[in-house]
Amino acid sequence: MGIVIKVPVKVPTKVEVKVPIKVQPKITVKVSSTTVEPEEETPRFLSRKKEKPKPEFIVSDEYGNFFCGYRHGYPYWCDKISEAKELSEPSHFQALIRWHKHKKLKQEFL
Repeated sequence: MGIVIKVPVKVPTKVEVKVPIKVQPKITVKVSSTTVEPEEETPRFLSRKKEKPKPEFIVSDEYGNFFCGYRHGYPYWCDKISEAKELSEPSHFQALIRWHKHKKLKQEFL
């Protein structure tokens, strides 16, 4: 057979790898006399102010027709109030006034 020689070899049991952290979380610390408590940041979507809902209205002309939307790119008017389109932006009403300069349009708030 052959000759076996035992040589002691040191094998590292722990390998430490340091990974640089580029993004560190933003933590604010509130210090009081005896305790230290981390103060949580409020998420951006919760900190937004809630907007008030804009008043909805329908548009009618001097003949009792109601604005029902657009058909083929043109404003569509109907005499049924159930089909009337509810608007909430004042700019929509201004656009209808510019489109129909010959009609007397009025807003009816709901």
